Amino acid sequence: MKKEDIIINLAGGFYIKIVSTKDINDDYLITLNDPQSLQYLGIANNFKYNKELLTLYIKDQYNSKKSYLFGLYNKDKYLVATSRIHDIEDQNAWQGVLVFNNFQKKGNGYLLIKNLSSYLLELFSLSRVSAGILKENVSSLKLFCKCGFTYLKDDPEYVGRQIWIKEIA
Repeated sequence: MKKEDIIINLAGGFYIKIVSTKDINDDYLITLNDPQSLQYLGIANNFKYNKELLTLYIKDQYNSKKSYLFGLYNKDKYLVATSRIHDIEDQNAWQGVLVFNNFQKKGNGYLLIKNLSSYLLELFSLSRVSAGILKENVSSLKLFCKCGFTYLKDDPEYVGRQIWIKEIA
């Protein structure tokens, strides 16, 4: 299956698909350059994304055989959140999520994580999906838990981060 053929239709006109460079919007750039968002993404606070850098990043993800950049789109076909799926190997994949600032606390993170993680378990014949979440990111910890992820352990390679997993039922 080609990356661009993956579409997950959800209730209310929402859907998940691979992010394209034409989907870049101001909300995406604003969130990527927000210091609070950056601290949870592990990006240096002095790093600034612009449309050209984001375009290169999206193209790099699209061309990669080991990662996918999915987006959650609302009924207006507007990108409101992204999820990078990476390091797909040994029946495991890692999932990272970015809900754009103007679309947080509205159920978008739940829609993206819950539906995409379940789909990934089937699509790639995985036994689990993993997420690395900073301990101080309480909102993300609660959200991943609500989406069926359970705490596995503190990450031995990254101080302050926990590893959470969702296993096939």
